[in-house]
Amino acid sequence: MRTAAISLASSLALLGAALQCVAPHPALAAEAGQGSFTVTLGPDFHCMGGDGGSFSTEMVFDDKTFNVPMPPGNNSISINFSVLGTFTSSGAINCLFDEGGTFSESASAPGELLWTQIAGDYIDRKPGIGVGDPFPFVGRSECTTTREDDFKTLCDNFVFSFNGLAKAAAPDGQFFRYYTGDFTMRAVPKVSVQQGALVQAQAVVDVPDGDIPHVDVGFQNGLTAGGELQITTLADSHGAVAADFDFPVRGTTTIDHGAGPLPFFAGGDERFVEITTSAQLPTSPKIEVCLPLPRSTDPSGVRPVRVLHGEGNDLSSRVFVDRTFRFDPTSGKACAQVSSLSKFALVTVDVCGGGQRQSDGLLTIAGGLMGKKTVVVDGLTDCTQYPANLPSGLRRYCVPDADTTPGQCTLSLMLGVNRAACNRTQTPSPSVSVNSYGGSLTQGASSWDLGAVVVPLIAGLSNPVEATVGPVGVVLPAPTKITTYKIKHQLSGIRPGTTNTETDKDALKVQCVDPTQY
Repeated sequence: MRTAAISLASSLALLGAALQCVAPHPALAAEAGQGSFTVTLGPDFHCMGGDGGSFSTEMVFDDKTFNVPMPPGNNSISINFSVLGTFTSSGAINCLFDEGGTFSESASAPGELLWTQIAGDYIDRKPGIGVGDPFPFVGRSECTTTREDDFKTLCDNFVFSFNGLAKAAAPDGQFFRYYTGDFTMRAVPKVSVQQGALVQAQAVVDVPDGDIPHVDVGFQNGLTAGGELQITTLADSHGAVAADFDFPVRGTTTIDHGAGPLPFFAGGDERFVEITTSAQLPTSPKIEVCLPLPRSTDPSGVRPVRVLHGEGNDLSSRVFVDRTFRFDPTSGKACAQVSSLSKFALVTVDVCGGGQRQSDGLLTIAGGLMGKKTVVVDGLTDCTQYPANLPSGLRRYCVPDADTTPGQCTLSLMLGVNRAACNRTQTPSPSVSVNSYGGSLTQGASSWDLGAVVVPLIAGLSNPVEATVGPVGVVLPAPTKITTYKIKHQLSGIRPGTTNTETDKDALKVQCVDPTQY
């Protein structure tokens, strides 16, 4: 990927430079097991009419030991499910052809451990069916056991998420009855919540360095009776998600059964978070759910975030709705305000300018800014360490400084070109004028041209559709406590759905804060 940089020296002269990307932080999630499974549909199974039927499965765990965190403190228990042998199960599926459905089952290892309350969804995203077609199976479970070791501790204190990616095997005649695949299993401690006027709870999901260290749930108008709060993480879900949103990769993306890594869910097995509770909610509950922000050591990967909530019980009509209430990069979490619990997802978006026109996606900021307003603190490379003596009203706009050179703030920007999601349409522009970019950086009465660096990047795109260029480094001096800069840039192209040429014009504000002057 070609990179470019724009540097403002102390005299505010425009210079070229280059900025290196830093690799994303690796996931260190607290899994409890991995393995392979087979599914056999029963002779009564028919999905064409929206029915379903019986099925059976066999699950074999890999010979791997996982250290599962056991709050409080840094305690953990070591689990290797392969010592229990092969698990067998039977259950029922309710389905809609070419859409998916729900399943429920129970599974056991002879005489030792029984999986109970196994329930979830299977998703069918490909029309028709053929050998090798993928079918995600995602769900939750609990367990009971006659053992008196760490497995009993696990069953007594944890709820489990299963994420399986099955593929259709050769048909039995004309009927596809057999499926094989891989799965992961995660264990999250059950959290006890008590009756009260305001109840706050935190569930530990991963180890501290994992993609989802914890999930916070606040019952703002209380609980009328106590119970348990249960969290599961899922790789997929039924429900419509608007094209505006991108999912960060979270969780396990490959599985190794001993012969080398195999592709699993490309987006990881922690894309969705399902929250349930046995506690009694009041009439008209007010609930705040907070999810951790994506981890990134690369400032160009910072993007605005949204928290989505799955609404609608019918699989065909379920929609993930943006219920973002607040987000704070200094606390490392984004929160939604809802009146019920179900599936949630944290997603990211481009900075789309106004975001209301069909041409707003011709030019976007695809990384490096928090929104139309962004704050960079000189030398602050981790916004969770935002100094307490700086203006508190600026913390929610914080992005990390892309270098540690004193006396300047550095942005690392990814520019988006022809991004259909920002166009408020499912289709991109049929044509973008790649040489039409114009941009300026201003501070007070001074202005500097950005085109000399950016135009070659955009003009060099072989296919300017859903494209990004950069990162572009922009170095901003910090002569005062807060120095305000403005970025204005534009790009022309055909408005999607028409033959008319339009120009997408965006204006963005960046404030550079010098903490030494406070």
